[in-house]
Amino acid sequence: AVVETLKARGQPVFWLLSDFAAGIREGNVGLDNRKGGRSAAWMIAKAARKPGKVALFVGSHRFHGHELREIGFRSFFRERAPDFTVMETLVNLEAN
Repeated sequence: AVVETLKARGQPVFWLLSDFAAGIREGNVGLDNRKGGRSAAWMIAKAARKPGKVALFVGSHRFHGHELREIGFRSFFRERAPDFTVMETLVNLEAN
């Protein structure tokens, strides 16, 4: 609601770290988490000697950035390396 109010007043809104309010905010300062997930998947696919199972760990499902990286990671394998099997995501509750 605050972002919409600021936008309606003509005040530009930028986001830092997690990219929320896409379509409302002017820009995002930080990583493109989907591209980060795709990059990680690309590196794994290139480094692997042969296709196989891939484990995916996230600190929490509550962090939007982790969710976006998971989306990017899975989409790369689905689109570019379908011979790999991405396992169900495991939460490791990392704090860092």
